Amino acid sequence: MKIKSLAEEARIIRREESRYKGPIWGPTETRNSLHNHRTYDVRNEARASLLAYGFLRGKTLTQIERNRKERYTADRYLFKRAGKIAEKFSKEPNNVIQKRFEEWINTGVAERRSARGPKGSLETLVQIQPPVPVLVC
Repeated sequence: MKIKSLAEEARIIRREESRYKGPIWGPTETRNSLHNHRTYDVRNEARASLLAYGFLRGKTLTQIERNRKERYTADRYLFKRAGKIAEKFSKEPNNVIQKRFEEWINTGVAERRSARGPKGSLETLVQIQPPVPVLVC
């Protein structure tokens, strides 16, 4: 339910932003404020909620976010927030959820780093098999 509410909030804010576009003089301070709230606060909260939801459903981090760039400071905040959301909606004790969530994050980040291969490429994910010889009779 929270994810749907955040998506609806983003749509409402986007609609409000369009009302504050200036014809010649550009965006107003109110529009900039709404835009920043939508792109930073609402978007990050939605991402943290989706991470927590995926964790509670047993998905891996790479299943949830396949092609994600690493932003260390933003990710640390989002992972911490997602852990709090997972604690809130889980039926297990908080200390158990915290440990499981930390392991889940560390495993997902390690998988992503190992899958990148040299210089950030995804060569290790695609393993080319040699052609199978065909016997012609």
